[in-house]
Amino acid sequence: MKKIKFLDGKIKEMSLLEIEKMNVDEITEVYDEVSNQWQKPMFDKDISVFTNPEENDFKAMGGQPYWGRYKADHKVRNGVRQFSAILWNIPFGQSWEEWAEKTPARVRGHYFPKPTRYKSNGVNLWGEFDVPDTTCNPTPSYGYFEGVFNPEWLDDGRKMRLTSNVTYIDPYGKRWTAPTGHVVDGASIPASLWSVAGPPFAGKYRFASVFHDVECDTRNNTFDDVHDMFYYAMLAKGVSPVEAWSKVEPVKVYQHAIAHHFGKKWIFFS
Repeated sequence: MKKIKFLDGKIKEMSLLEIEKMNVDEITEVYDEVSNQWQKPMFDKDISVFTNPEENDFKAMGGQPYWGRYKADHKVRNGVRQFSAILWNIPFGQSWEEWAEKTPARVRGHYFPKPTRYKSNGVNLWGEFDVPDTTCNPTPSYGYFEGVFNPEWLDDGRKMRLTSNVTYIDPYGKRWTAPTGHVVDGASIPASLWSVAGPPFAGKYRFASVFHDVECDTRNNTFDDVHDMFYYAMLAKGVSPVEAWSKVEPVKVYQHAIAHHFGKKWIFFS
């Protein structure tokens, strides 16, 4: 859900699906939960930037420069990791550096009015963003959970309904909530992959699979953020890095190649 401010000054909390159906000219500001500030829509005429822009679709990004997919690079110092992304769609003949200075970004839940640093390799301009990351601490932390996971199994024996809010706080400090009443069925990990990734509600990774199910249903966060969360939530529950990787990678391939093109679209850029 997002708080939206309209031309008449009224404020309303709306789902992304509701926003998609609106005339975006009526929207003046959107509340940013990370910076706790009201902000103008990044692209005034196209609210799809907050919902489901197609990958590499410059028109859907409002014709403005934007940061591409963020790549996790290396530890900068204790508790901080560098992410980097290419600045795309810079108008021909205009300064790359000037656009870097005024193009905002959201990296793993953290808002940046501009990159921490940027550099050019002569072909592209890369922005570098220093993001808090507890896996870069001397003793890595993969996040933690709040709430009691006590779902109610439904009569079909496959689905279960969450009876209370459960939250996972990831290594970047981003909060992921599986809300009361949400029905999950493990479908974000298709049965065809169970022989590789394992069934969704078995073993230590069943907690992570619930959050993954919720995010695959709503798609309110980017593809990369969601699958990072899935990986780290498994580590937080004691799954080994090798086992977590073996579960995440096949699911990422399925979600990118199949679910994105034949179901509700994933967000690739934030």
